[in-house]
Amino acid sequence: MQSMKSIDQSTNFISARSRGGLVNPSTDLLGILEEAECLFRKQVSDSTQGRLRKICTDTMCNNTLQSPVVQSLWDNIVMSAGVDHSSSTQKLCLENVIKLYLRVRSFSYARDYLTKHKTKEKLLKKKALRKDLKQSGVL
Repeated sequence: MQSMKSIDQSTNFISARSRGGLVNPSTDLLGILEEAECLFRKQVSDSTQGRLRKICTDTMCNNTLQSPVVQSLWDNIVMSAGVDHSSSTQKLCLENVIKLYLRVRSFSYARDYLTKHKTKEKLLKKKALRKDLKQSGVL
């Protein structure tokens, strides 16, 4: 896990949010998560007419794991960590990192979608007739 940290100085955002445990991720880890984000967005945008009932994170995780870019970046992380390349532990670690990212991203997407839907309903909701008449100048 130490090889996933960036050697560079922490950014202002990380410093502001950290209570001592946040670190900057390495560029290889950021590349893996960017690839997962691209596949997530593609899957969500390919849903039928924007009506997405279920976000299948397992399919997205498998597609991300099969990506040659992700495999190359993960190999860089593993090599810098000094872990045995044939170890099943490092493969499980990658899978868990991607699954965690996709679960958090799916939750965030669903929350944003529901919030957008609720605000849209509030805008469409009619006010009481008396208020509408007062605003129109009839009363």
